[in-house]
Amino acid sequence: MKYYFILSLLSLYSISVGCNEKTSRNLMPNLAGADSVAIMYYNTPNDPRFFRYVKEYDVQKMRQVISDANGKVIAQRPDCATQGKIYFYEEKGAIDVLYFSNKDECMTFSFIITGEKYFVKMSAGSSELLNKFKLLARDPSETN
Repeated sequence: MKYYFILSLLSLYSISVGCNEKTSRNLMPNLAGADSVAIMYYNTPNDPRFFRYVKEYDVQKMRQVISDANGKVIAQRPDCATQGKIYFYEEKGAIDVLYFSNKDECMTFSFIITGEKYFVKMSAGSSELLNKFKLLARDPSETN
């Protein structure tokens, strides 16, 4: 009987702690509807004036990035310089923008919703994908 009481208390505690944890997930569900992306790589971190870019029309390659973007929101990382951004498009136009930093100590994605900036962790798979795309990136002045 005593064990049931202790087990009940532990269950109630874990439920209350789990329900009180302030976490947000799935804040970018519209990315799943994208049909193409444009990835910009800043020449200088935090400075979008000069960049190289690549377009990708096979959005399935971006599955891990989309999954990461919809992960658990983490504490803000103002110390992490933005390395670039990803524009997600659908037939009607731009859907959303996802900023990224894939330096070892700052592997994050960030985005802005109604004026508030959110950060989520970037997986090693997403970082590797972004590094592969970077090899294909070109200057906007280059011809198609």
